[in-house]
Amino acid sequence: MDRALLTAGHWCVEDGYGVKPRSVFRDVWTELKQPQTRSKPILKLHGSANWITAMSIYEREKLVLTHTLPSDTLFVFETATEPYPCYAGRYMPGYSPLTFGYYPPNLDEAGRAAPEGHVIASIRSKFPWVPAGTAEESGLLSMPLIIPPERYKQYDYYGGLFSSLWTQAHDVLAHADEIIVIGYSFPVTDVRSRDLFRKAFSERRSIPKVYVIDPAPQRVAETMRLDFGIPDRFLKVRAKPFAGLSSLPE
Repeated sequence: MDRALLTAGHWCVEDGYGVKPRSVFRDVWTELKQPQTRSKPILKLHGSANWITAMSIYEREKLVLTHTLPSDTLFVFETATEPYPCYAGRYMPGYSPLTFGYYPPNLDEAGRAAPEGHVIASIRSKFPWVPAGTAEESGLLSMPLIIPPERYKQYDYYGGLFSSLWTQAHDVLAHADEIIVIGYSFPVTDVRSRDLFRKAFSERRSIPKVYVIDPAPQRVAETMRLDFGIPDRFLKVRAKPFAGLSSLPE
């Protein structure tokens, strides 16, 4: 979705995610450009594969990031047309904008110093079947900032980044006239997402139109009816893939 909007020219990563990144990678880490028009935000509540942060380590019993910036600092990858510094120099070419071949670009930021009385040691295993990297290795190692689907997600580890996104999502759900659910099954393990919808809908003064687009929409439709209180007359279902969709279901 973000790639389509980026290509169409009506959206940019500087203000398109509902949170402001520190910098954007366009072959190199660059300062933010001033958007010509305000983008409609895409709120990625579990992070994104093209969102980047520093590696995490344990400092005594506390989990911390290896950069010295606040934990809610966000970096965003947009595009790469040439090799960039990354882990072991293992740059992989041939990817579309907003996607990269693992590994992501290293950060051009200061790293956390070792605690007093300690030193930082680095060990890397080498296997004969893994080709040697050909790109540079300078900079601070990074990783995608994405929280995998599990019951207890580490949102608070990234400071106020995700709390801001979830608050924006709540406000949108509490006021939108139409809501389209595409390919999301509301798994029981995603407790926070279900609570988000339930709380936002309970605060509404009107019932929104809800469109469910999914090859197997029965579970989602049932969740909307039984868990979120959406009557059948406000629920429209399309039991087909999203690809090729030209209009919303009647």
